[in-house]
Amino acid sequence: MGAPINIIESRFNYLSPFSAHRINIWGETFPTVEHAYQAARLENGPEREEVVHASSPLEA
Repeated sequence: MGAPINIIESRFNYLSPFSAHRINIWGETFPTVEHAYQAARLENGPEREEVVHASSPLEA
């Protein structure tokens, strides 16, 4: 297993796709931009639903 991922907060943290802010796009609400990005890469189905409901952006 690799080194842990450390996210350093800065004044630009809100621009990160991992920022803990909901986004409403394409008629759906996603927990983070990362969730939306990863979901957009998948067809509708169980795998996409797993991504949309992942507990963290890293898991998405």
